[in-house]
Amino acid sequence: MIVTERLEILPATPELTRAALQGPRALAEGLNATVPPTWPPEYLDAASLEFTLDRLAAGAGQAGWWLYFFVRKGAPGDRMLIGNGGYKGPPSADGAVEVGYGIVSDQRRRGYASEAVRGLLAHAFASPGVRRVIAETLPELTASIGVLRKCGFRFIGEGSAPGIVCFERTLRDEILAMSADDERVREELAADGSLFAIGYHPRMEAVHRRHAERLRAIVAAHGWPGESLVGRDGAEGAWLVVQHAIGEPALQRAALTWLQEAAGRGEAPAWQAAMLEDRIRVFEGRPQIFGTQFDLDDAGLPAPLPIEAPQEVDERRRRVGLESLAEAIRRRRGGPQEPVRGDRALRQREFEDWARAAGWRR
Repeated sequence: MIVTERLEILPATPELTRAALQGPRALAEGLNATVPPTWPPEYLDAASLEFTLDRLAAGAGQAGWWLYFFVRKGAPGDRMLIGNGGYKGPPSADGAVEVGYGIVSDQRRRGYASEAVRGLLAHAFASPGVRRVIAETLPELTASIGVLRKCGFRFIGEGSAPGIVCFERTLRDEILAMSADDERVREELAADGSLFAIGYHPRMEAVHRRHAERLRAIVAAHGWPGESLVGRDGAEGAWLVVQHAIGEPALQRAALTWLQEAAGRGEAPAWQAAMLEDRIRVFEGRPQIFGTQFDLDDAGLPAPLPIEAPQEVDERRRRVGLESLAEAIRRRRGGPQEPVRGDRALRQREFEDWARAAGWRR
C-alpha cells in the first residue's frame, strides 16, 4: 500500500479485482470504503479488470505493477473510493515504467490525481531497476496534461501510437526536485528572517526529514545515486539532500561511506565526502579535517570551526579538490552574510543541546 497525505493507494489483489468485477457492493466490502455512484472512472471496464487478473496470475514479479485503487482516508463510514490508476507492467529492460490514473467525476479538481501520481512516482523510484516513469495521454486532455506537468513530467514527443503524446520523469528529475525544494524553502525563510532565529526552523526540519526519507528509499533500491545513474547535477543534488539531513545521524554516517566509495569509483567528487565528514565531526564535537564548516566569530565574520592538525589542512583540501582555506575564508567573507543570532556562547549552548537531542552526542 502507498500512503499519501489524504489517500491510501491499494494494489489490486486477485481478490479485490474479482470484487470489482462483481460490482460496487463487493468492492466496497473488500476496500472497507464507500463506492460512489460515479464509479468507475473512464477506461476501467470489465475487460481491463480481467486483464489485470490475468497479469497477476502470471507470476510473483507482476504483483504491485498493475492496477491500484485510490481510497480517500477517513473514519469508518467516511472512507471513499475516488479513483484508480497504477502501472502498466513491471520495469522494462531500460528501467522504464508507465503510469496511469483516473478520478471519478465528482471528485476531480481537488488535487487527488496529482497526489496519487506523486505517490506512484515515489513508489516506483524506490523500486530496484526503475530509472524513469512515463505517462501517455491525448493532446486534447488538458487536465490530464496539467496533472503530469504539476508532478514534474516533461513532454518527450509522440507516444506509442499516432495521436498519443508521451511525458517522462526520471530518477534524476526526482532528486533535482528535492534539492530545488530545499533551496526554495531556505530562500523563503531567509527572506523573512525566520531562518536565522535561534534553533532549527520547524519548516526547514520537516523538508529535510521528508527528503531524507525519500533519499533513503532511493539508495535502498539503487545504491548511492552516482553520476552514471543520475548525471553530475543529480549526484550533487543527492549529496545536498544528505548534507542537509542534519537531524538524521544514522543516515549521514552511512552516507559518508557511500560517498567515499562513490568517489573511489569516480561516481562523485571527493569534496562531497570531505564536506559531509567535516559536518559529522562537528556534530559529534570533534575537530574537522578539511575546514569546510564555519560559524560566526566574535566580530560576526565567518570563521572555520576547530580543525585537526591545521598546519596540514591545505594539503588535505588540495587532495579532495578544494581551494585553500585562506581562499575559502575570503570567499565566505566576501559573499552575503547571515545576521548574527545572539552571542557566540548562546549559539554554542543551543547547538550542543540540539546535537544531544538529535542523537549526535550523549
